[in-house]
Amino acid sequence: MNKSFVIHPFLFSLFPVLALFSYNIYQTEFSEVLPPLVVILITTIMINLLLIFIFKDSQKIGICISIFLILFLSYGYFCEIISVHIIIGKLIIIAPVYIFVICILFLFIVSYFIIKTQKNLNNITKILNIISFILVLMQMLYIGLYELTELFSYNNNSEEIIEYKNIKNTKDLHDIYYIILDGYARADNLKEFYNFDNHNFIDYLLKKGFYVASKSNSNYISTFMSLPSSLNMEYINYLSDVAGEHSKERILPHNMIKKNKIVKILKSKGYKFIHFNSGYGPTSSNEYADLQLQSGYNNEFSTVLIRSTMLRLGEKYLVQNRFRKTILYTFSELSELHKIKGAKFIFAHIIAPHPPYVFGRNGESTSGKTLRMHGEAWKEKEEYINQLIFVNKKVEVLVDKILSKSDIPPIIILQADHGTASTFPIDTNEEINFPVNPKDELLRERFGILNAYYLPGKKEDCLYDSISPVNTFRLIFNLYFNMNYKLVEDRCFYSSYVLPFKFIDVTDKLK
Repeated sequence: MNKSFVIHPFLFSLFPVLALFSYNIYQTEFSEVLPPLVVILITTIMINLLLIFIFKDSQKIGICISIFLILFLSYGYFCEIISVHIIIGKLIIIAPVYIFVICILFLFIVSYFIIKTQKNLNNITKILNIISFILVLMQMLYIGLYELTELFSYNNNSEEIIEYKNIKNTKDLHDIYYIILDGYARADNLKEFYNFDNHNFIDYLLKKGFYVASKSNSNYISTFMSLPSSLNMEYINYLSDVAGEHSKERILPHNMIKKNKIVKILKSKGYKFIHFNSGYGPTSSNEYADLQLQSGYNNEFSTVLIRSTMLRLGEKYLVQNRFRKTILYTFSELSELHKIKGAKFIFAHIIAPHPPYVFGRNGESTSGKTLRMHGEAWKEKEEYINQLIFVNKKVEVLVDKILSKSDIPPIIILQADHGTASTFPIDTNEEINFPVNPKDELLRERFGILNAYYLPGKKEDCLYDSISPVNTFRLIFNLYFNMNYKLVEDRCFYSSYVLPFKFIDVTDKLK
C-alpha cells in the first residue's frame, strides 16, 4: 500500500495563527500575521526533517508533530478554560506550569506508543490530512471573503496617494511633536478615581510654558476612533453610514490613521514625517513616513499569539521586556530628533500609562503578575499610578532635552487618546464591558484626558480649558500657517467595541 503524503503537521502549524487572525480580522492587518506564520511553518519543516532523519518514518513523525503542535499552539487556551472551570467549581487552582507538565507527559506517552507501534498508520494520516486541510481552508475562505467584501465596500472611499511637493526652505519652521500617551487620565479624574494628586507633573508643564487644558475630553472612547478624528481634524460619525452601524471592521479608521490630513498638509509645507512603532496595529508602522523608528518586532497580535501558546510560560520575558524596550526606545529617540536637519513632524503613540504594567514608579521591572492590556488591568490602580509616575519622569526628561537642544522652539502636544476604565463592568471573559446605558461616572472617567500644548510665540488666550483633540491641529494650522480652519464644537461620542460605529452623543452628560 502506498503511503499517504504527510501534510497535516504543516497545516496544523498554520491553523491557530490563521484562526486567531480571522477572529480579530476587523482590527488586525495581515502584515502583523505574516512573520509568525513564516516562523512557525519554517520551524515545523525543520523539526519534521530532523526527526524523519532520526526515526525514518514520516507518518509516525508527522502524527507526533501534529500532536505537539496542537498542544503547543493551544496551551494558552487550555490554561484559560481550565482556570475558568476551576473558579466556577471553587476547586484548587492549577498553576499553568502544572498544565504544561501534563501536556508534556501526554505528548511523550502518546509519542512513545506511536513510534513503537507496528500498525499501519496510513488511514490516520489521511484523516489528519483531511481535517487539517478543512480547518485551514475554512479560515482562508473566511479571510478571503472578508477581504473581498471590504475591497468592494470601501474601494470608492479610499483616498488617493498624492505626491507631496518638497519645499527646501524649511529652516524657520517649528518641529512638531505629537505625542500620544495612551490612557493618560485628566488630573481631576486621577484624583477622583485613583486617589492620586498629579499636581507636581502639571506644575512642571506649566512652568515650562505648556498650556494644560484642565477640562479636556477625548472626542471618542477608544484609540481606533480617537486617533482618526484628531489626525484628520474632523468628527468621523459619517463612518457609521459608510461601514454600517452594526459593522465591526476597522479598516476605514485604521486607514485614516495612516493616510491622515495632518501629514498631507505638513508634507506639502516641506515637513519630514517621522513615525515611531507603537506596537499597536494601526500605529505600528506607516508607509508614508520619511523615517520609521522601531526597536525590533512588536505588535498586539504577536502578544496575543504568545499568550495563546506555550510561549506563555516565558511571557514576562517575551512580552514584558518587549513592551519595556519599545517604550524606553521611543522616549530615548524622541530626545535625539533635533539632530535631523529640516522641519519635522514627529508622531509617537506610546502605550503607557495604559496597561500592561511593565514599569514601577522608578522604571523598575514589575512582578509581571498580569500583562493584560484590558479588562481587570484597569482596576489595578496602584500599578497604573506607578506606571504613570514613571511616564511623568520620562516626559519631564524628554521635554527638558527637546527644549534645550532645539535651535527653533518646537511645538509639542502631549495628549491622551482616551482616559481610564476602572469603573467599567467586567464581562465573563474578564474584559471590560461597554454597557448600552453607561453611567455618568464611567463616561467621565473614560473621556477625561491629559491635553497639554507648548506653542512657542503664541499667547495662552488662543487656547481654552475644554479644547478637545479634534481642534488641536485646526488651531495649530491657523496659528502657525495662517490657515483658516474654523474650530468646531467640542463634543464627545460614546460607542462600544461590539458596535463601534453606533455613536451616541454624550457631551451633555460630561458637563
